[in-house]
This record gives sequence, structure tokens and C-alpha cells, in this order.
Amino acid sequence: MLRHFDDFGRNVKVTPATLTPPDNSATAALGFATAFWALRCHARQQEACSSPKNCIAVTPTSLSRFRCGDQGFGWFTVERIVIAFIIADMSSGGNAETWLDKGSEAYAQMRIAEAGQDFEKAVAADPHSAGAHLSLGVIRLFQYQNGIGEARDEMDLAGDGHRPTREQWQARAEKRRALVAEQNAGNAANAEQHLRRAVELKVRNQPSIEYLAALYYAILDPATEGRARLYDAKLWYRRLLEINPQHPFANYMCGVIDYQTAFPTIRSNAGFPSPLTDDSRCRSLRAQTGPLLTESARNFLRSLEIDPKSTQAMIYLMLVKRDQAYIAETENEVVRNRAEADALEHKVYEIMDANAKANSQPWPPGNTASVTFVRVPRWSTGGKPPVPRFPPDARLMTVPLAPPPPPPPPSSARR
Repeated sequence: MLRHFDDFGRNVKVTPATLTPPDNSATAALGFATAFWALRCHARQQEACSSPKNCIAVTPTSLSRFRCGDQGFGWFTVERIVIAFIIADMSSGGNAETWLDKGSEAYAQMRIAEAGQDFEKAVAADPHSAGAHLSLGVIRLFQYQNGIGEARDEMDLAGDGHRPTREQWQARAEKRRALVAEQNAGNAANAEQHLRRAVELKVRNQPSIEYLAALYYAILDPATEGRARLYDAKLWYRRLLEINPQHPFANYMCGVIDYQTAFPTIRSNAGFPSPLTDDSRCRSLRAQTGPLLTESARNFLRSLEIDPKSTQAMIYLMLVKRDQAYIAETENEVVRNRAEADALEHKVYEIMDANAKANSQPWPPGNTASVTFVRVPRWSTGGKPPVPRFPPDARLMTVPLAPPPPPPPPSSARR
């Protein structure tokens, strides 16, 4: 067989000056197609392919043309071409979809580092795969969030059984800031690179934009440990709304960002939440935070138009209304904003009460809870549950919950 390949293989020419390794194993299949085409020529007793119609375009990496005839840079036997493609395919270890499946399975079993390695191989196998870049960017985002959580755990000094000294607090805080800076330079930068590449490859792909916005929302400033890139996050959530005005959580996130931007300024006022008595201070706060609170309220109202029963949006809108009452210019505005906040609070209680009754749970919740165990069904896939596709729904993984509402008033007071 080797000699037979050599007999007719001498009529095959490769026009690229060099044969470079393929980007993925799909190219290797073209090598087999080349061999099949040559066999077909041989069966028809064609010494050479003289017509361009009988030539086949094959691309190792750049969609260059394989030709047969008298022109070219050098002779390659079909046997050698096929072997080169096979070796390149073996060295790549599989195509992008194979590595994406492996990474999804690793993530489903909480092997985060292994999933990251698999997604890296998916990107290497197909650098133009938006799905591969998205998966690698998302796993780096998750690793960033885990790393930030570990950095914050550095402040937990309760385990040593002694009251920490000032020097210990300072040393731990410095170490924590260094860990945050390390995460920003490592996982956060890597996540940004691949998520932006995913968006470049598919500019209207909503999951890619959702996770890119979520990354910017998550990034912390090492010095202050506050959210460092809220402006960028809001830009990308607004991009989502341009693509899909009915997006399920982009309005909510814009409202959260506006509220969180205003929050520290209002809370830094001495005496908060006692009513402001200094008119000049009130005007200053109103100038700094009033537009942010107004825009936040608009975003939460838009979110409630899409999901009228979203208690998360209602709770945040209630907080916005209370802050608007705090900086209000007139007494009428104070009364109106407080009344709107109280109405939202009452509506939240009603929805929670109805949800509790629908699930046979007490409301208000007590100090006990019940746990129900459900038998896992036998799956058709060999007794194993199917592996969910990665990445998971961004709403479940990246959207922050609202603070818990105040305890409901006693039932006698609600009547």
C-alpha cells in the first residue's frame, strides 16, 4: 500500500511553501479527502489533474490551494500529506468541541482548574471559536470571584482564639490587597481578554456581553476594595438593552449600579439616617446623588415592566425611594417618596406571603425549616445525569440579590 501511494502520489503538488500544522482536527479530515481524491484520479487512470475543476482546495491554516500539475513549490506524496495531518491532529489532542465538552463535564463536577485547562485547549484548537473564548473567559471570571473570596477570608482572625492587634489587622489587610491586585492582573485580565474576543467574533451574542458586563461589575479596586469598573459594566448592560430592549436583567443591573454609586456618598453623611437639618449639606447631597437615584428608579421601573413580580427590583426601588426622601427638597417630596417606599414594602410582603402559602411554608418564616429529599431519576445516559452545557445562565451566576427586606410587621399591625 505504501508503494502504491507513492506510485500515484507523485502527481500531487502543494502550493504553500511550507506545510504548517492545522488549527484543528477538522483540517486533518481534508488530508484524508486529498488521499481519496488521488485514489479517484488513479482509478480513472489519470496521470495528472490538468483541469482546475479536478483540483481541491485544502487549507492547513490559511485556506491555501492544493493543486496538481506542473506548477508549484515542490512535490509531496499523498501518503506524506496524510501522515502529516494525522500527526498534527494527534498532537492537537482533539477539536474545539471535544475540549468544550470535557471542560463542561469538569465544571459540572466542580473541577474548576481542570475545566480551565480544557477550555484553553479548545481555544488553541480553534482560535476563531466564539464559544471557546466565551467558556475560557467565564471560567476565569469564576476563578477571579473565588480568588477574591479567598482574599476576603484573610480578614477572618477569629480562629486563633485571641483578639487581633492593630498590627495584625494591618498586615492582613495588606495581604488581602495584594491578593486582589494579583487576581486583577491574572484571572480578571485573562477573562477580559477572552470575553472581549468572544464579543468581537459574535458582536450580538448576548451571553458573551452578559458575562463581560458581569466581569466589569465584579472587578475590585485593591486600595479601596470597592467596585472599580462600574462605569464599564453599565456601558455593556446598556449594549444588551440596545440588542434586546426586553432583556430580563439588564435594566435591573443598571439600576443596581446607579444605586451603588450613590450609596457611599449618602451613607457617609454624619447622622444618617436621621433627617438632614443642614440645608447646604442637603443641597450638596442632592446635587451629587439626585440624578443617580432618579436614573436608578427609572431602571428598576423598566425592570418591573418586564417582570412585575420581581421582589428583587421592588426591594431596591424601595431603598431608592427612601434615599430620595432623605435628600428631598420639599416636605411634599419627602412624604410622597416615603409613601411609595412603604407601598413597595407592603407589595413585597404580599408576594412573599403568597409564595410561602403556595409552597406550604409559614409566613413570616420561623426558626425552623423542612428539607425534602427527592430520588434522583435513572438517566438514559448510562445511569449518569446529562452534563449541562457551559457556561450556565448568567442571571443565575452573576446578578446580585437585593438586601433582605425589613422584618414584616406583626399580623395585627397589617390589618
